[in-house]
Amino acid sequence: MTGKSGTGAKYWSTSFDQLEDADTDPRLISQKLGLTYDPNANYSLVIVNSQAAAPLTGVKSVSATFENVSEFANTELPDDFPKSFTDKVMTPEFQSEYSSQYKAAQDAGAFDKNGQQRTSKIT
Repeated sequence: MTGKSGTGAKYWSTSFDQLEDADTDPRLISQKLGLTYDPNANYSLVIVNSQAAAPLTGVKSVSATFENVSEFANTELPDDFPKSFTDKVMTPEFQSEYSSQYKAAQDAGAFDKNGQQRTSKIT
């Protein structure tokens, strides 16, 4: 995702339990979320009670588990992500297989230096 402030995640939502032990340290929070930490960047931490906010904002917050993301996709995007699809791909086994296939594609030169798929055939 590229925006006015650059490339990468701009907002990240997670559970309080996942970050509680990181306190408000942006380096620790970035590490726990698998994000790149920039010591020169300014960070903000916003704590939102998602259950209380949902009726006010109309925004649904979903904890990123296979089950929760599948249910959200089936409910909100059923034409793009039917249950028959998410049941198959939203599993630890598929994640492992996808990771293996993606790594093989990377090793074969399928992506350019920006991570975009090359348009020419790989030989």
